[in-house]
Amino acid sequence: MKIRKIIKLLCCISFPCCISFSSCDPPLPHYDKCIWRIENNTNKSIIFNIVVGQNIEPIHIAAGEFTTIQTKYFLIEDGEPFGDVLENKDSIIIMLNDQVKKTWRKTDSDKSGRHFYNQSSWSFDRTRRKTHSEHYIFTFTIEDEDLN
Repeated sequence: MKIRKIIKLLCCISFPCCISFSSCDPPLPHYDKCIWRIENNTNKSIIFNIVVGQNIEPIHIAAGEFTTIQTKYFLIEDGEPFGDVLENKDSIIIMLNDQVKKTWRKTDSDKSGRHFYNQSSWSFDRTRRKTHSEHYIFTFTIEDEDLN
């Protein structure tokens, strides 16, 4: 009998506390994932060089493969973060067999045509996940004409 009274008393004390703690919590921010990747759509292995100041980060990409160059979680309220990947990159150099085949400079981004720094040159895919978050995937594809 005493055990029942103790259990009832604990339930009466803990139930209102649980309600007050859970009902006052603000909703968690909604984060989505943005991925930038480079796809090699040629039949040759290339070196994709990212130039930042005097530093060069070479990335080897096999024929027909792709690699992710940046991933970022962001608040959907902040808008689509395409430009974040370009923020600190001064130029992009594509090499094949130790020869420079293509160079895109940030300072030349206003030129017409296909350009690494222009969002219109990237493909875009938006995928809703089971968790109600979304993945934004930007892909820049290296084509045969970039190696000529």
